[in-house]
This record gives sequence, structure tokens and C-alpha cells, in this order.
Amino acid sequence: MFIFLLPLVAADECGSIPTDHCTISQDTTFTNGVYTVQNLSIISNSTTLDCNGATLIDKNSGYYTLLRVGGTKDVVIKNCHFQIYGAAISNEHFPFIPGIRNPPVEHITIRDNIFSNSGNWAIRFDNKPPTVSNTTVFQEGNHEIMNNTIVGSYRGMALLHGNDNSKILDNNISINGDYGIQLAGSSNNVIEGNVVEATAQVTPGTVYVLRDAGRDATNTTIRLNKIQTSYRAINLEQGSDDALVEFNQIEDVDLGILVLGKNAVIRRNVFGAVFRDSNTAGIQLDTTAENTTVFLNIFEKTTDPAGDTGFNNRWNGVITIFGNNYTFGNFYDIFYKDEHCRYGYCCVDKNFDNICDNPFVIPTNNMDRYAMRSKSTPSGTPPWADPIPDINVNEVDTVHVTINGHPGSNETLFYSIKNQLGQVDPRFVQDPVRQNEFDWQTGFKDGGQYTFKAVVTDGENLNGGVNFKVIINESDPDCRLYLPRIASGCEVKSDITFFPGTYLVPDGISVVADNVKVDCNGAVMDNQDAGTVVGITVQGRSNVNILNCEARNNYRGLVIDNSNNIHVRQSTFVNSSTGILATNSNNLHIEENIIPGIGLSYDQIGIIFDGVQDSLLLKNHIIDNENGQIRILNSPRNNVTENNISSYFGITPRPISVGGSYAVDNVIYRNNFIYFPIGANGHPSDSGTNTQWTVNNEGNYWHPHAINWPSTRQSLCINNNWDRICDNPFAILFNKQDSYPFARVDGWKKPYPQITLTGTPRIGQQITIQLKDEDMAGKDYFVVADFITGSGIPLGDGRILDLAGTGLFYISLFYPQLLGLVNYAGTFDQQGVATIPWNIPNYQELVGLPFRFNVAPFDPAKQLPQAILTTYKSPSVVVQA
Repeated sequence: MFIFLLPLVAADECGSIPTDHCTISQDTTFTNGVYTVQNLSIISNSTTLDCNGATLIDKNSGYYTLLRVGGTKDVVIKNCHFQIYGAAISNEHFPFIPGIRNPPVEHITIRDNIFSNSGNWAIRFDNKPPTVSNTTVFQEGNHEIMNNTIVGSYRGMALLHGNDNSKILDNNISINGDYGIQLAGSSNNVIEGNVVEATAQVTPGTVYVLRDAGRDATNTTIRLNKIQTSYRAINLEQGSDDALVEFNQIEDVDLGILVLGKNAVIRRNVFGAVFRDSNTAGIQLDTTAENTTVFLNIFEKTTDPAGDTGFNNRWNGVITIFGNNYTFGNFYDIFYKDEHCRYGYCCVDKNFDNICDNPFVIPTNNMDRYAMRSKSTPSGTPPWADPIPDINVNEVDTVHVTINGHPGSNETLFYSIKNQLGQVDPRFVQDPVRQNEFDWQTGFKDGGQYTFKAVVTDGENLNGGVNFKVIINESDPDCRLYLPRIASGCEVKSDITFFPGTYLVPDGISVVADNVKVDCNGAVMDNQDAGTVVGITVQGRSNVNILNCEARNNYRGLVIDNSNNIHVRQSTFVNSSTGILATNSNNLHIEENIIPGIGLSYDQIGIIFDGVQDSLLLKNHIIDNENGQIRILNSPRNNVTENNISSYFGITPRPISVGGSYAVDNVIYRNNFIYFPIGANGHPSDSGTNTQWTVNNEGNYWHPHAINWPSTRQSLCINNNWDRICDNPFAILFNKQDSYPFARVDGWKKPYPQITLTGTPRIGQQITIQLKDEDMAGKDYFVVADFITGSGIPLGDGRILDLAGTGLFYISLFYPQLLGLVNYAGTFDQQGVATIPWNIPNYQELVGLPFRFNVAPFDPAKQLPQAILTTYKSPSVVVQA
């Protein structure tokens, strides 16, 4: 017998128009409208309330229960809009009344309703047993809550203490509080097909299942729900044992599923969007989680998909397909490709079963040993490939492979060739148009038998494939046998002239005979990946000439070792860790080569001599090598002459360094060192013995000679006699110096620029002042004049302007038009020429006066005296009548 335990209060029947405190004891349909009421009650079993779209607003402004159903069973509530309430539907005394228990409820059906703007719960049933015995208590629940919308409320719904065997189906719940659906002390419930979100930043769980008041919440099924925009999507607390969580979509949350109970099964869920906190996990099995099974879940865009500090949990499970049992783990989008690795394990699939061969590590104490390669595993059908017959070729022939692939459940196909470790083999180059075709250009030393995997992968990353064999027979490595191409790894055994073109030469070439000439004729040998390969190797050889070659993208462009009388001319070694490395050799002649270091980001060096003697570096261009241009290490009696060594773009390696106990009597002069030093690494250095930085009063050109280096080294070129040589030496690290540095690039080839005057200098006539200085092309200038010269006008940095500084100088500086200098300022043209006409004023007083002119190039972006870029000697002219 069912006993209604509320205090007896006389109340009117609600009828079609609800009023305050009215009761419902029979099937009732409200008239559609908006009603502000309080304390409605359903008091009879097997009763249906159809609100017919009516809106019920709690008169108490959301503090009390709006509709009580305590003590009833088999009640249906539908088509209502509940607004602004403490609890919309409840069997509780709301607010709580101490000492009075809640009348239990059973088999309440709540469907097709709207709940909005609640201060607390939309639906809350609590069948907690009374503290006093001898009262009938329904512990079954058996409720059905379906197709409802809960929006703008603080909480969604709760089934507490004995509300077992209930179904929460197809509801749309969007709350701004801490619980979407709560099950406490209630077992055997189903939460299915709901869309749930809770915008609060901290909440125990948008779906929250837990033990309460000593009663477990076991055997909960949570399936086919979409849970989003939450702090924590699903929380299975202690007491939530034997839960089944499957086919849910969880996205935009801080933590997907937290498990503290036992024996849970979590399968086929999708974690499908970026988590709000990249430091949290998709599934976290906490310390009390035990015997949990997690498999066939999809983790997308999650940095840390899973964590496990529990006991005896399994990150895989067994399913039966066509009568056979198969074990599957989970899909992790940070692991499913060959190049995706975690803690040293990479996902490879050598047997094409679409399970990663290596485990996915679950911090802190577990592994998924059956991680899936594809989200479509195991439901999708993988593609497959036709068998490939054995391929038999000779060294330096091309291995051509065609993979005939067939789609499974996805029509999009991709192709690759992998080695036996399951990694893509870089030797096979894919045809950009026929992407199922691959070529391997073999080289010498490739002879042998190989087994590869021809892999076909579909748009869902399911893959299939076949193993195939390649047999490569050894061939004679003589380069001449393979002309017109350059065969990778071939050997030069006699004079050879290659054909122009660009050739892929991943193994380089080597010279293995004496007295030979190698003329590349402009051919380019490209290794493509810098690797550890040498472009050209000369080892233990004599009398070898190499010319007109270009080697690209090698570890070393050219290596000369233990050889003598080797000539290398007019060749280019580009983008190598070292352009030319010469060791333990003598009488080398390295001339007119180009070594630009572009593209690489590690240890680029132009030329290294290590243990080399009596050799010549002549007229080479060595540019922008990141870790140095020329190194002379333990190498005596070498000559470095007329080379152009440059470093631009903020790169600051040493332009040249000499060092080692055997670096004796080297000669380094007539070179252009053009660089921009920043800090000590930019300085040339010399820790050798008796290095000659000048010969016959000629040294090297150092730019920028005007940079203010440490005060102990005066580096500004002072050239107050306007010849080729700076008046002051150039300092080199380790207390060495270039005593006669050139003032200009190529100073040994050309004289210092001179100002010239053309025409007859008569009053009222025009003559031309002209200066050509290629170094000043495109620079601004102004022209100044004076009568006589004396000690010169000091610029403040040791340089002087070759004028005396009389009143005429200041007139020419501030009022040049009075002297007839119409074009007194301008810009050097692209050839470095400045042409200034002088219209000599028609003043008889000027006859017989000696005029001197100077041109001052300047940079307006700099302060004086650095703004004056260079100075020149002033010519003299006497004005005639």
C-alpha cells in the first residue's frame, strides 16, 4: 500500500487554470498561457499533467519547488515550460525542512518540457530512506525523462538514493552551473542520446555518478550522448562500479572522463575537439580505478589523451568479427602516423593489420599495446595491393615500382614504400603525377638483396600492402661507363669530361687514379639533403686536376686527403657543412672557386686546411659560411692571395683564422675581407707562428675598417696621404696585425680614386670637376672648396679633409651658389661617377687665385664624423683672366 506522507493541507483542484497551492488528482490539461504560481502538487497515482505549452513561473522567484510529485507513481508530466524556479519538478521539500523526509516516487515520466532560468535544479528526485522505520519506501525509481530542454538553469537533473532502473533519454541540457545530470546512490540507470553542456569553469562532472549515503550507483549506462563546453564531461566517482560508457562524443572540455570506480567499460567514444586546457587528459583513471577496460575510443587533437594511476586497468579490449576474436586499443591522433612518436615509441604497422606495432604510452604506469592506426578500425575495410614480382637490376640502374592498389571502404588512396622497420624509405622518389609509381636511382655500393613494403593507405588511414624484393647486382664503378650522366658513387679512373646538366648524386663521386683530369663541364652534382656524404673525394692521389664542377647540398663539398699536387679550379661548392676540406696534403692549388654557404644552419665553413703545406688559395670567392670562411690549422707555408671573403646578413664568423703549433710561415695578403663583425667571433685571428700579413708593403683589405672594435685595437683606416694603403695597421686577435692594410677593395689592382678638373679655368667660363669611385656608387655627396691647403681640416676620428678651412671653405659649405657651384650636391651614379660643373664667377679679383676642391661622400643616417664615408686629395687650379 502506497502512503502519501505530506502533511494534510486542504487545497483546490488545479483544473485547466493553475492557481497557488492547487493539487492535481486526475488527468489534467492546462489552458495555454503564462501563469505565475507557487506550490503545485500532484497527489494521485497514474495521473497525467499536459501543460499544453503553458508557461509556469514560480511566484517565489526561484526559491521553492514549483511542482511536487512526492508519494506518487506512474505520473506523466509533459508539454510544460517551467521558468524561474528553485526546483521545477521534485519530490523534495524545497527548501529543505529538517526532520521531514521526502516522499518517494516511482515511474515518473517527464517528457517534451522546457525548463529555463532556474536558480537550482530542473528535476530532482531523492528517495532517501527515512530515519524512522515502519514507512513504505519505493527504491525502484523506474523513471523516464526524455525529450526535454533545460536551458539557462544552474543545474539540470538529479536522481538520488534509490531512483534505480530509470532512463534519461534525448534531452537537451545547457546549464551555467555545476551538474548537468547527477546520479547518486541510484543504480541500473541509462543516460542516452542527450546533448549536455555546463559552462561553469569548475564542476565535479557534467554527468556525475557517485556513491552517496552509503548506497552505490552501479551499472550505469552512458551512451550516445554529446557532452561539450564543460570543465569535466563525465565523472565516475567511487561507488560507480560496472559502468558502461560508449558511443559518446566529448569535445571542448578540460577533462573528458574521470574514473574512480571499478570494472568500468569505456569504448567507442570520440574526443573530437581541442581541449580547453592542453595539460589535461581525455580519460583519466585515478588511483582507485580498478579493472577498467578502455578500447575503441578516438582521441583527436588531444595532447595528453590518457592517464592511468589506477590498478589492473586495460587499454584494450576484445571484439568478435565474423566469429573471430580481435584485440583493439584506441586511436590517438598524435600517434597514428609513422612519424608520430611518444616516449621513444613510434606507430608503425609492418603486418598491415592497422594496429600500431609499438605501444602508446599511458602516463604514469600503463600502455596501450594495440593502438589503432585509423579511426575506422575495426569497422572499415582496408585497401589492398597486388603482389609485386622480384625486381632485378644492376647498380646505378633505376628501380621502378608500380603499386596497383584497390580500395576497401574508402575510395581515396595514397601510396608509399617502406623499409622493414615500417618507415618510409627516402630512396624511392614518388612520381608527382602517377603517385602509385616510384623510382630509386641506385648507386655503387647499393649491391645486394632488399625487401620493402609497398603500402596503400586510404582516406581513413587504413592501410594494406605487400612485401617485395629488389636484387641489385654489382657493377663496374668507372664513371666513363655511364656517360652522359654522372652515376652516383662512381669512380674516376682516367681523364673524363662530364656532360652539362644537373644530376642527383647522393653518394658523390671519388677520384681513384693519379695523373687524371676531371672536367665537369658545368655539370651540377646534387646530394639534396646535406647528410654525411662528400660530393667529390680525392684520397691518396697525385697530380689530379678538377675544374668546372658544382657540388650541392653535401656534408663536405670536396675532400682532399693524403694527396699532393691537386689543382681545383673554377668550381662551386654550395650549401655544405664544409666547402673544401683538405687534410695531410701538400702542393694544392685551389683557384677561382666559389663557396657560398646558403641554406644550412649548422657549422658551415668555407675552406679548411688541416695538416696542409706548400699550397695556394688564389682568387676564390668564399661567402656567408656560418661558422667561418677560411681555417688554417697546423698547416705551414701556405699562400692565401687575392681571395674575396665575405659575410653578410648579420652572420658573424671569423673571416679567417690561423692556429696550431704547426701553422708556421703562412702568407696571407692581397685579400678582400668584407664582413660585419659583432663580438669576438667576428675578428680574424692568428695564433700561428710568423704569419706574413703583408708582403712588399702590401697587406689585405678589411671592411668595415671603420667599425669601433675594442679600444685596444684601432681599426679605423686613416689614409691622410690618399694612397692605396692605410696609414695605421689593422689589429688581428692574438697580438698580430696587418701593417699595411689596403684602403680600398682590390687596392693592389687600382690606384686610389682621384678628383680631376677639365677645361680652361677662366673667369666667366665653366670647367668640370669629376670623381670616379666605384665603392661610392649610389652614395650622396657634397662639394667644398678652399683657396690654399695647410694641415687639413680634422674630422675628429683621425682623418683629415684636404682643405685648410679658410673663409672660402665656409662660403662653399653654406653659400655654394656664390662661387658658381650650382650642382654642389648630388649622388654618385651606378658606376660611381660624380660630375660637378663649376661656373667660374666673372670677377677680375679671382684671377691668379689657386682654388682647391674636395668631394665628400656622406651617409645622412649617421652622425659625424662617421657620416663622412671617405676622403680624397684636393686638386689645385689657378683662375685665369
